[in-house]
Amino acid sequence: MSHEGKGRAAIAPAGGARRGPGASGRRAGARGGLRRLLSPGGWARRLGRWGGEGRAASWAVAALVTATCWGVLWLLKTVMLLDNEGGPLYFADLAWGFLNGRLDLPSTPLGAVDVSPFQGRTYAYWPPLPSIVMMPWVALTGVKGFKMRTFGIAFASLNAGLAYFIISRFVSQLGWARVTLRWRAAAALAYALGTSNVIFGIHAIHWYVGQLVTSTSLLLGLWFGLDRRPHRRGFAALAGGTFFALAMLGRQHLVLAAPLAAYLALSDERFRLWPGPGGPLTGARAALGRGETWLRLLAAAAPYVACLAFTFAYNHARFGNWLENGLSYHNMGERFRGDYTLYGAFNVVYVPRNLYYVFARMPFFHLLDGQTPSMGFCLFVQSPFLIMALRRPPAPDLLPFAIALWAAVLFTWVPILMLMGTGWWQYGARYLYDAVPILALIGLLNLPRWRGPWPGFFAALSVAINVAGVVLIRYQVFY
Repeated sequence: MSHEGKGRAAIAPAGGARRGPGASGRRAGARGGLRRLLSPGGWARRLGRWGGEGRAASWAVAALVTATCWGVLWLLKTVMLLDNEGGPLYFADLAWGFLNGRLDLPSTPLGAVDVSPFQGRTYAYWPPLPSIVMMPWVALTGVKGFKMRTFGIAFASLNAGLAYFIISRFVSQLGWARVTLRWRAAAALAYALGTSNVIFGIHAIHWYVGQLVTSTSLLLGLWFGLDRRPHRRGFAALAGGTFFALAMLGRQHLVLAAPLAAYLALSDERFRLWPGPGGPLTGARAALGRGETWLRLLAAAAPYVACLAFTFAYNHARFGNWLENGLSYHNMGERFRGDYTLYGAFNVVYVPRNLYYVFARMPFFHLLDGQTPSMGFCLFVQSPFLIMALRRPPAPDLLPFAIALWAAVLFTWVPILMLMGTGWWQYGARYLYDAVPILALIGLLNLPRWRGPWPGFFAALSVAINVAGVVLIRYQVFY
């Protein structure tokens, strides 16, 4: 007998016959195998074993997260019997104008709401980044054939994959091994489905898509900016600064996030700015004496200079004024006209009202204040996982990074709080979403402070609230 035969005989049951599992055991095993096959966490673990922390595994899991988000959004759209259109197609019309060498909206009438008629042409007062991104699609479909909702779902799903990349890069850099591949994928989906991202993607009206594309640019800026590989620091500063600056071409007040782009370019492998035994001042003097520091700073700042120059030239070409973006001419809704006449577009008199709607107001407060529910409610109620950002970081050396992140959030929120509009028509606090990618990163930074089931609970609750918002908006139950 061969060694192989002896081995089989040695483990065979008494009686010489090998007995397989019973029918119930086979069914249980099949069910368990099917669950493992279909489980995203199971796939994440298999991909992790296949590629570890390598690039291939990371890209594979990001693709899985993106596809999962796409599937959820497309299923919601289909179940709610929504078409692929979205709209209005202002951005697509501007893209068509760009493709034909024009700076106006060729197909949009002068009397359309929320555009800026000037000298017989219809212009946009909002920045052009979404239209620039749409140009390849509009070139193929034209304006009327452009599917805004499909575009919105695509970018909302892309944001899920980018969120995974950011989470994975950040926790790997800090050495947080307990944050598994499965947890990172779940956290990325919580961001994509537990914020305004899911609402913007599915409902895809003009203003929502503008914020959606801008958030994609900001997420790309964070992903590149967090790269700490020594041989890539110069490129990371340039790429991070470029996408931070491009976000300004989608939402102009995001120019105020520029200090964060500079901080990411200059900070060390643990996101500390000029640490050393002699303190920050000694470290700063040493760093400023090195040419590499200035090259990184220049790489991060140059895209902002280019985007600002583009903005001024774009304004002048349309309105003959470097600083006029079209807001002075825009066809605003009647609900804004009185305030605009008295106080202008930005004024501190709007701050108490805006603070109420985006931080203090709760769902169903319309029963008390007499305002429509679509005036919005507290950001931290809309996305409870952002509450994780409200604690101090887990290690003292991470405090400067937390301060830099919070400064970017607060800087970009200041003009929003001074704006004549609250973000109406909205679910939650959509104007504040511009800084939510940064706020979510602060929550991730504070993760070790949260023990037990709280992170998972906050994430699940955020998804439930925002998916409910998608449905409530669709059927106008809450609006």
